[in-house]
Amino acid sequence: MDVYARKMSDPLSQALGQPVIIENRPGASGTLGVGVGAKARPDGHTVTMGSSSSLAVSPALGVKLSYDPVRDFQPITQYSRTSLVLLAHPSLGIRNAKELVTLARSRPGQLAYASSGATGISRLAAEVFQHEAGIRLLNVPYKTPVVFAVLANEVPLGFDFSINSGPHVRSNKLQALLVSGRNRITSLPNVPTIVESGFPGAEIYGWGGALVPAGTPKEIVMRLHKALVGVIAKPEVKALFDQEGSEVVANSPEEFRAYIVTERDRFARIVKAAGITVEED
Repeated sequence: MDVYARKMSDPLSQALGQPVIIENRPGASGTLGVGVGAKARPDGHTVTMGSSSSLAVSPALGVKLSYDPVRDFQPITQYSRTSLVLLAHPSLGIRNAKELVTLARSRPGQLAYASSGATGISRLAAEVFQHEAGIRLLNVPYKTPVVFAVLANEVPLGFDFSINSGPHVRSNKLQALLVSGRNRITSLPNVPTIVESGFPGAEIYGWGGALVPAGTPKEIVMRLHKALVGVIAKPEVKALFDQEGSEVVANSPEEFRAYIVTERDRFARIVKAAGITVEED
C-alpha cells in the first residue's frame, strides 16, 4: 500500500492542485491504518488505502476491528488486483500444478506449505486451491515473506506475490507452478494461470483500493474518483503495477463497494470451511 501510495501521490497532487501527504500507519495487517482513516472527517482530505487483508480477510476472520469496512467507508475505486504465484522448491521435482496434485494425493497431509498466517491472503489462496484440487497440505505459518521459507527449502511450497518471488523464479532457484488469477502476469509471462491449469474455482487475488469516510459528499467522491482513475492510467503507475504482478482495475465506487462485500463473504466461507482462526497468527 505504501509503495502504491507514494507512486500515485505526485500525479494525484497535480490532478487535485494541492499537496498529497503520505501517512504510513502499519500494523495488524493494515487494520490500524484503516481504522484511523475511518475516523477522519468526511471532507475528502483523508483518503484511506485499503487492501484485501484489511477490508475483507480480517472481517471474514471475525477480527475485532475499530471500523466496519462497508458501513464506515465510502469507496472511491479499486485500483489493482494482484495474482499470487504458487511456488515449489526445485528439490520437490515437480514442474506444474497437476504434478503437485498427483504428488499430494500420494502423500495426503504430509506436503507442507508456508503461509503468512491467518490474516494473509497466501493462506486463503492455499486453502481454496486445496479445496478445488481435492488435496490436503500441511500449513506452516511464517512471519517473514513466504518466498524465503520456500527458497531455503524449510517448506517446499507456498503462495507469494511475484514482486517477492519473480527474481528467484527467473534464476531457476524456485519453480513457479501457476499464478492465482485468470490472466498471465507481465513479470512471469510463461507461468500458466490457475484457469489454464484446470482449477478455475480457485481464482484469488490480493487487491487494493481507495476509500474516504462514510458521509463524504458525492461531488467530492466523484472528483477524487476522476483524479485517481486518471492517475492509475499513467504509464509510470501502470509500469509499477506490472512489476508487482498487478492488473489495473479502476472501477466505480458502487462496483468497488459490491466487490468488498463479495470478497468478504467469499473469504468468510473459506475460513469456515478450513477452520481457520485468528489465533493462528
